[in-house]
Amino acid sequence: MQQERDSETHRARLAESRFAALKDKTSKYRSISRSLPLLIGRIIDKLQAEVGRLQDSLEEKRLYRLESSESIIQDARSRIESVRKSVSSTQRITVYFSTSYITSRRYSNGPRRRAYQSPGISG
Repeated sequence: MQQERDSETHRARLAESRFAALKDKTSKYRSISRSLPLLIGRIIDKLQAEVGRLQDSLEEKRLYRLESSESIIQDARSRIESVRKSVSSTQRITVYFSTSYITSRRYSNGPRRRAYQSPGISG
């Protein structure tokens, strides 16, 4: 009987020590679980700030590319217009000289004459 009581007492002490150990662990988990939302909130805030910075950087790059593209397009238009003006003035000069040459050839010899005059016919 004494042995059974001692055995039961021993079991009770083991159970109490297990209970105390579990209680200690759960109190640690409780403190962690209480601080966990704060930690998660801080992490979320940092991630959101980083996302904002990345979006701003992306927008800056997009605007730079847009401005660069517009500048390239404007430069190309300007060059095309310059070439058009150059070609147009060249065509005018060519037409002027061509008509001038034709006109000078036409009127340089005076009125048109017959190409062949026979010696016996006066003309």
